[in-house]
Parts: sequence; C-alpha cells; structure tokens
Amino acid sequence: MTHYRNCGAIVVAAALALTSCSSNDTGSDSPPEAGSDSDHDLETTELSIGSLGLADEVPLYIAIDEGFFDDEGLSVEAHTAPGGGAALTAALMSGETQFAYTAYVSIFLASAQGLPIRVARENDGAGPQGIYAAAGSGITTPSDLAGRSIAVNSLSNFQEVTARAALDHAGVDSTTVEFVEIPPPEMQAAVETGNVDAAWLPEPFLTIATGDGTLTEILPVFTGPIEDLPVAGWATTESFAAENPLTTAAFVRAIDRAIEFAYDNPERRDEIIADYSGMDLSLVQELEPPNLIADPTRDLAPVVDLMVNYGLLDTEINANDVLLDEASA
Repeated sequence: MTHYRNCGAIVVAAALALTSCSSNDTGSDSPPEAGSDSDHDLETTELSIGSLGLADEVPLYIAIDEGFFDDEGLSVEAHTAPGGGAALTAALMSGETQFAYTAYVSIFLASAQGLPIRVARENDGAGPQGIYAAAGSGITTPSDLAGRSIAVNSLSNFQEVTARAALDHAGVDSTTVEFVEIPPPEMQAAVETGNVDAAWLPEPFLTIATGDGTLTEILPVFTGPIEDLPVAGWATTESFAAENPLTTAAFVRAIDRAIEFAYDNPERRDEIIADYSGMDLSLVQELEPPNLIADPTRDLAPVVDLMVNYGLLDTEINANDVLLDEASA
C-alpha cells in the first residue's frame, strides 16, 4: 500500500527551495512496461521519499494515488522536509529516505563536497518564474534593477545564480545587485513594504501576486543562455542504487508512467496537486503546469557551466558523474 501525508499548505513551505514550471516537454517515447522487475525479488519494497510538496513533484503523488508504485511491488511514503533542500540531502545521506526531489544546483554542490548523491531520474525543467517588483514602484524594465535588492530563497544557490544569469543577459551588471534571503511566502510582503525592491517568485506566489495586481514582472528568469536549463530530479545515494538496482529501476519506471499520466490527464493532475498541497483547486488550475521531462536528455552540463561561471563551483566537474547510470558504470 502506498500513501502520503497531507501537510496542509505545503506548497507555500516547499517553495523555500524550488519552483513550479511551465512549457510542456511531452516527449514521444512510451515508458517501460510496468512491473518488469516487481515479480523478481526486489531488494527492498519499503521506500521513504523526500519531498518539498511542490507542484513539480506531482509525478511522485500521481504514482502513489494511481497505484503505479503498487504495480511495481513498492510501498511508498512521501515525507516533506520543512528545512528544504538541505534537509532532503541530510535525510538521503542518513538513510532516512531512499529518494528525494532535489535541485541540480544542490546536487552538484553536495557532489563537490564529496557526498555520493546521484540522479536516478530527471523530473522538471525551466518554467515561468521571474523577478517581480511592486506596481507603481518606478521599476519597469530590467535596467531599473541595477543597484537594487532582490529577494531569493537561499543565497549562493539556485535562485541567486539564475537571477544573476538573467540580469547579465539583459545587460544589467548582476554584481551591482544585492540579494537578500527571504522565504518565498514572505517575498510579496517584503516587496510591498519596501524591505526589498524586487523578488524572484516561483509558483504559486507569482500567480497570487500578479492576480491581484500587486506585483508586476520585470524580467523572466529563464531566458537567453538558461532558457532550457534543467532544474531538478529524483536523487538517491550511490550506495543505495548499487545495493538495490531492481528497486531503483522499479521506482524510475513508476515515475516514468506518472509523468506520461500527468500530460494525458491534466484535470486529474491538478486534483492531485490540490490534494497534497492543500491549495484550492481553483488556484491550482491557474498555475502554469509543471514542465515535466517525459524524455530525459541526460545533459546536465549547462547547470555546471552556470555554477562555475558564477563562482558556486571552483572548478569544472563532469556533469555525468552525478548521473546514476554513468556513475555506476
């Protein structure tokens, strides 16, 4: 039996680490047939999955609700991490969870520190996130952001590095911008009160902020060289995958089926997001749908290039080192 904990307005807490995305990459390949290994002595059948509760993570909850994990012989429980990405990494390394939804920037930072975290399956790519300022603030173009302050969820991580890339691409010297760490649920208020000049907003906050006319978009984040930037995937540890290859393959197959289901059944997808996030269904239906990766490219090099360019990594590393099949070969 598979299940998850309904944690109320979980998307609000979850967006401390990541985003919700848009343009659909549906791919063309059908997922592998379910149950290929489920009848062949899985090494372990009980899995705990680390989650942030984002709309992007809907494949996990679809696989739970629609019985795709059950079909693979897996009993799965999703556990939300109030501490965000750092807590998810810690839970993976301690063995408390066996898989977790994790941003690639966080995965590469962990890898650079010698932590053997691997990507089992890509999940989502770039979406509609942007930098927003208060309507009537006088900030109307990207050039107006020079010398200003911008709220991000975490310094020297995913939101800051993508904001810098977008600003520089727009001709704004990102070194003149002050980045301020503020949880996404508090960003709109921080902009309205003048504590910061602008904010990097993910869903659902950008839909909420623009829906009531309070904030307006100044600069979309995923433009130019990072227009198609890979964002996040399902991570595990090298040791778990090596000791449990059949279980790992079964998990990936269930996620494959769930992503295909999400594109084929958007109404059911939205119902499931509303259920696990605690959001009103009407609001979920206004969000840009997650940009789920149906046909994984297995190319994370652009993330490494971005991190090196903005000083998050000291030296270039091989992006394939974090891919499970490459690392295990």
